[in-house]
Amino acid sequence: MFILVYFGYRQHRIFTIDCLTASLMDYIGKLCLEDMVEIIAKREESHSKEITNLQKKLTATEKKLEKVEQQLRDEADRLKLEELQNEKANAKDAKGKAAKPPAPKKGGKEPVSNNPLEIEKVEVAKEIETIRSSIDKYSQKIVGLKDLSKKMSGFDNVVFDLVDKTGERKFTKTKLDTIANTFLSDKGSYYLVKVTPPEPNETEEKVELVQLDGAPIRTIEEDATYVEGDGVQLKGAKDAKKAKKK
Repeated sequence: MFILVYFGYRQHRIFTIDCLTASLMDYIGKLCLEDMVEIIAKREESHSKEITNLQKKLTATEKKLEKVEQQLRDEADRLKLEELQNEKANAKDAKGKAAKPPAPKKGGKEPVSNNPLEIEKVEVAKEIETIRSSIDKYSQKIVGLKDLSKKMSGFDNVVFDLVDKTGERKFTKTKLDTIANTFLSDKGSYYLVKVTPPEPNETEEKVELVQLDGAPIRTIEEDATYVEGDGVQLKGAKDAKKAKKK
């Protein structure tokens, strides 16, 4: 007999429930925390490598832009030289004839350049902006991952519990000496929550899902297709106690 426990950022683990609840909750707390620490560390390493690769790509693309711009300057110099040479040739041929006045410029928008180099310059410049934006996004994600790492230290000596898909709390701390399969459903799905004692001016415990902010963990590609899920709605402490009595 086993259950599926969800936690962190879209993470889950399978646990057997043919054991004491105390042992089950110890393993759930220990292994789920280890998994969350691991995904943060792995994504920080992955994001750092991505930044390194993007920086190399940025350097190469900037050099490409410089090359295109130099080609455009060379082309402009060549055309200017040809124009000067043509003017001198026309001046020789005219030999005293009245020079034709320049044709009047037509109004309207400037024609779009069909010069392949100009087109390439625009495309390469856009690529550079995209790379720089990606580097900035990954840098922000790494800052977010470091914040998540700091928050993980707040899980020391935390009391964990489980809630089912309806948000009903299982109050495992009151059943530590009970075999877990007597109140947890075989092949059932549960969510890990942490329980905080009530504040001095409150009477109810605070129950929160053990989750990780997914924004720093996701890649940029995953961000583009990410859809926020509905998740589980936790019942209030009073509702949970009523459900427990039923």
